[in-house]
Amino acid sequence: MKGMRIFNMMALVLLMVCCNRSHPQDARMLELEFRFDSVNRSILVPIKIDSVNYWFMFDTGSGGSVITDPDLNKIGLKVNRRDSALAVWKGYAKKHFSYYTEPVSSLIFDTPLKENVKFLADTTVGLSFIGCDVINQFYWWFDFEKFKVKTSNTNFIIDGLKDWIQIPFKIVKYKGMKVDLKIGSNWIKNFTFDTGYAKNEGIDSADVIINAYFRSSREAGKFHSKLDGKLGEITSIIDGGFTTSESRGGEWPIFDTIKINGYVFKNCIVGTFKDESIFDESRKTITLAFVRYFRQMYIDTGKQIIYLKP
Repeated sequence: MKGMRIFNMMALVLLMVCCNRSHPQDARMLELEFRFDSVNRSILVPIKIDSVNYWFMFDTGSGGSVITDPDLNKIGLKVNRRDSALAVWKGYAKKHFSYYTEPVSSLIFDTPLKENVKFLADTTVGLSFIGCDVINQFYWWFDFEKFKVKTSNTNFIIDGLKDWIQIPFKIVKYKGMKVDLKIGSNWIKNFTFDTGYAKNEGIDSADVIINAYFRSSREAGKFHSKLDGKLGEITSIIDGGFTTSESRGGEWPIFDTIKINGYVFKNCIVGTFKDESIFDESRKTITLAFVRYFRQMYIDTGKQIIYLKP
């Protein structure tokens, strides 16, 4: 009798495990081509709305997804003016209103979204993009050498992930992915991990991998004081050193090498730029140039870890 009870309990546990597993038809993995936009310097991924394919920027620095007026007209999505309250932005010398579209239930080639998405219909952006409201519903594996992206609603099995650079992240509502970085020997918290941000400012001899913009010199001073090395000297851009630009209102430290989360970056900029932005706030941003230092990137949205393959 006791043995029968144990057998029944084991059978019940096995049945519960089987019932909780996703059905094979529910799990989907797609391999797609992506592009690098040479003008806007951004990652473009293909999405599909109403059986038509479009190129949208992949933007981990945004909490929500945005669609431009031209794309809105092409796709034919309706906007809901009653949902406009959260979309009042300051910028471009005046306030303007933006509106949310009707809910969209699938974007990544007919794979159903776990939660429907409303795009912010905005006239001030140059590219339509998917933000973390879409990104966080899938797993993403980018191969920057082959221009391939694999996406799935379940996690990938990738060998050797322990040898990749691992950066835990959290998603902050309306503000995208946030990470902590160890720069040199110091930890600095709360960077925006922003694949949609590509700061260049015309400097071709170095990559701007981090842009830290602050509203006050005091905040900037705190950030600079945590970095290894002496910042602020005016030297030449070549052979490392630092440079400043009064006309652009920023300070540009150029590093021969600097170690971030255990990885050595060469000939790059980590510093402060005046940012022409509609957001009136201080922020520290990882740019697309940071990501492009690596061969592959896997975003595990389940464990909330970004894996980067050197």
